[in-house]
Amino acid sequence: MKIMNLRSLIISFFVVGLCLLVFISNTEAAVYYVSAGGSDTDPGIESQPWENCPGMPGWSGEASLIAGDVVFFKNTDTWTASSGNAIVQVTGGVTYDGKAWGTGTRAVLRATGRLYSSIVNFMDDHPTEPTIVRGFELDANNMYTTGVRIGRSHVQRDLLGADKVVEDCIVHDVYSRQSLGQYAYGISISSSGGHTVKNVKILYCKVYNISRGGINNYMGNDVPTNKSINVTIRGCEVYNVGKDPDTPGSGAGISLKNHVVDCIVEYNYVHDVKVSGIFITTNNQPGFRGAENAIIRHNIIRDCNQIGIWALNGGNKSFEIYGNLIMNNKYKGIWLLSTLADTLSVKIYNNVLYQNYASSDYHEILISKNESIVTCMEIKNNIIYASSSGRPLTDMDGVITDHSNNIYYRPGGGELVHITGTSYSAGNLSSWEPTAYSDNPDFKDTSNLPTGFKGIYGTDMEPDSDGLSIESGSAIDNGADLGDLYRSAINFAGKSGEFTRPQGAAWDIGAYEYNSDRYKRF
Repeated sequence: MKIMNLRSLIISFFVVGLCLLVFISNTEAAVYYVSAGGSDTDPGIESQPWENCPGMPGWSGEASLIAGDVVFFKNTDTWTASSGNAIVQVTGGVTYDGKAWGTGTRAVLRATGRLYSSIVNFMDDHPTEPTIVRGFELDANNMYTTGVRIGRSHVQRDLLGADKVVEDCIVHDVYSRQSLGQYAYGISISSSGGHTVKNVKILYCKVYNISRGGINNYMGNDVPTNKSINVTIRGCEVYNVGKDPDTPGSGAGISLKNHVVDCIVEYNYVHDVKVSGIFITTNNQPGFRGAENAIIRHNIIRDCNQIGIWALNGGNKSFEIYGNLIMNNKYKGIWLLSTLADTLSVKIYNNVLYQNYASSDYHEILISKNESIVTCMEIKNNIIYASSSGRPLTDMDGVITDHSNNIYYRPGGGELVHITGTSYSAGNLSSWEPTAYSDNPDFKDTSNLPTGFKGIYGTDMEPDSDGLSIESGSAIDNGADLGDLYRSAINFAGKSGEFTRPQGAAWDIGAYEYNSDRYKRF
């Protein structure tokens, strides 16, 4: 009896093991190919591609995708949809690539009618495998739909798994009208019903011709407990957004709305937008929180129709603005406006603000109508270069908590700083800020302002022209040491070690760090 039981046990283990091997072999990640000339009944290999893939409205095959799969779309082909939820409904943990396969440039996903959610829709993720959409052209074709939606507001669900990545995609021609109850965006990260979206990366995308906002980390206004955590927006170009004529005050290149936690916005080029390049705001109602520990660094923001960086409304916000180039925006470079008695913590470090001017209502940095409890308002190491009829800094309520080592310059002289009714010019500026400078910062070439970035992040990325860099004058080696968290500069592009501040005897003032011997502009 014991021998029979032992034999039965061995056989049982063998059968279970065999079944497990069969299960594993049937669930191994695979590589698939999709071409407009393929067939969904084919195996999806390169020589016999699918026409669609699971998650597309035209899919008629029997296969399903699992985490770890990679799906290559032929980069000469176009897929369209005139109705339904999306053209590609992603599966968590799958990589979708529209660029690497074929002799063309990138696969095109084009709306030809109203899509309920978006062209590409993330409603799913995976605990350990990243979900990636890479290398597509997403053409909304002036239809009412969003380009990419992550954490769709119509679905009550947390997305807390591994990275959800949109990389090297072109999103354009999104149409909506607020007067018709329509709201569509270029790329939207959102939640509703008290849910959380976590671990999102928007990398090296181009977003343009959008009715409302370009890239939006935008938690819903329905309840205060909606949240995003750990969102990175890096290396994108955003322009010509805010085209909806019904909303003259709406149209930001990159928006952070309501409770967004640990969001990094870096190395983006935002220009020619309707209102502001970067917008940090809240639903202006008690209980709603704003951005928490947000970092806005090393961006180029220029030629916006109103403001470079605008922080509006209450909501216990904390954010840092450092190492940016903010220039030629029509009314203000940075505007902080708070209208609720919540807490506000802001650090403005090592930026260059250059002639953000179009009218008499003009300031490089304006802090106004502040009803918040300001726990921190620090302004250090900035070059603030006004026009002859503008003012570098205005603090209407005197809430700045610390300031040092800034250059305030206004061609022809005049008022440089205005603090609660007290004016400071070159003659008495040191009485307010002993470490301040009021001389011309001596930019390298203001006729050669940057229009984006060149190079590769972490290797050799830098602004594509260096007109606002410094090679001499009071900006060199006269900055304050702000500590390890702020040692990067706009011409370091994510580098570390020998490429961090300082390169000379002390930190430089402004967004660049100059090295006269080895790298100059790095």
